[in-house]
Amino acid sequence: MAPGKQSIKRVTSRSARAGLTFPVGRIDRLLKSGNYAQRIGAGASVYLAAVLE
Repeated sequence: MAPGKQSIKRVTSRSARAGLTFPVGRIDRLLKSGNYAQRIGAGASVYLAAVLE
């Protein structure tokens, strides 16, 4: 890479990272806003999206 040039880092959704079409972020938001548990793990929404898909 030439000096003075910065690499552009593309934003990747969690759904695309997991290879899913279901919205992982939306499921995570709904799990956290609902009264399901005091704490929701990072992989819980990814797992639930995969099961639903």
